[in-house]
Amino acid sequence: MKSSEVKLGGNESKLTREIPRRHRKHRHAKSHKKKHSSGLEVSTDRFRRTATVLRCSGLLQITTSISQLLHENEKLQSEIDKLKYETKEHSIQLQRQLQKNLEAERESNGTCSQEGQKLLTKLSQFKWN
Repeated sequence: MKSSEVKLGGNESKLTREIPRRHRKHRHAKSHKKKHSSGLEVSTDRFRRTATVLRCSGLLQITTSISQLLHENEKLQSEIDKLKYETKEHSIQLQRQLQKNLEAERESNGTCSQEGQKLLTKLSQFKWN
């Protein structure tokens, strides 16, 4: 260890602290060094090792099931999103059609029914996200 002196403000007192020497870099075992083969070979080898470990520990079946469930979930979520969009669009069209019919009734009769007037008021205030 080296020591270093630091002066504090206007005082003549000194603070001495030890500075650790730089530590040596650790070295990896030869088996952990990167292989200089194509990325596909490394990826395939890694996959095989992972599959072997999972099979030996009894987790391969569970992992496969989880993967299938995630894939199915993704499909279902996509279908749900599509149905939400279609439902929203259909509701907007119905809202516009109802509003148009009620306004036409009001113009032809000079007024519309009490229920129709309530619906017109609610439709004019309704906003889709």
